[in-house]
Amino acid sequence: MKDSQHAKQPGFWSRMPLWQKILIGMVLGAIAGSIMGPNAEMLKPLGTLFLNAIRMLIVPLVFCSLVVGVTSMQDTRKMGRIGVKSLVLYMGTTAVAITIGLGLGTIFAPGAGLDMTAPAVAQAAKEAPTLVETLLNMIPTNPIGALAAGNILQIIIFALGLGIALTLSGDIAKPAIALFESLAEAMYTLTGLVMKLAPYGVFGLMAWVAGTYGLEILLPLIKVITVVYIGCILHVVVFYSGLLSVVGRLNPINYLKGIVSPAAVAFTTTSSAGTLPVSIKAAQEELGVSKGISSFVLPMGATINMDGTALYQAFARCSSHKPLALT
Repeated sequence: MKDSQHAKQPGFWSRMPLWQKILIGMVLGAIAGSIMGPNAEMLKPLGTLFLNAIRMLIVPLVFCSLVVGVTSMQDTRKMGRIGVKSLVLYMGTTAVAITIGLGLGTIFAPGAGLDMTAPAVAQAAKEAPTLVETLLNMIPTNPIGALAAGNILQIIIFALGLGIALTLSGDIAKPAIALFESLAEAMYTLTGLVMKLAPYGVFGLMAWVAGTYGLEILLPLIKVITVVYIGCILHVVVFYSGLLSVVGRLNPINYLKGIVSPAAVAFTTTSSAGTLPVSIKAAQEELGVSKGISSFVLPMGATINMDGTALYQAFARCSSHKPLALT
């Protein structure tokens, strides 16, 4: 009996948090790549398969989560108020992230002594769309085509519209709402299964990078990575915490404790889609956010409120005159 109970206990690897497994995969990949050299190319498919699986999840995960979020709120006026406030907040936090990135790019000299300029590739210049064109393109002429093409902005608009329509349709729409709730839960489960492959995918990608470019190329990037993450930490710990204290009248310590798990997953996977289920779970269980609000706000935030990306782009743009050239 004791042997049977002992056999059912999960092993050390199974008990280890996902982010720790990913860090181990990253380190082992760098070691393997430095040893194998160009032969590490054979490990790249591990990373490619993982990235493809993550991309596979993004559209159905965001679409189903948003529909469920809208229908869970039931009151369309409340949804509208929360939606407007969320968009204003998204734009404001992104503006602050850009400011931090520009400041860090001005103060530091990222990439000094580093030359990673890729061979010149002929690229056709693309003119940025006007504001009117952007607004017109938000409405999908073919929702199925938008889903197939992965046009996230159009998918968000369609999901919001469908969620509102299902809410206004009353009892007759309850089977459809239940279907989307089931699909959303299934997508969260599938995302969890895919994320279990993350350590192996990261291992393959890191081995390929280290084997192809060598550690002598990767090591100088530590300065760039360090400065960017310092900016991200400042953005979260200082700005977000201050915003919560002043505007939300909430304890920032509780907030920081509640986001440890999704922050660790986001740091190690760099995947908004992969982090979304963890973020929703943490918001509901650790921070006490309702299912309706978390399912409505977080999928939108994961796709259009990428403050870390904005911070890095501003940082890289500000320092583009320096020797760093990651193109």
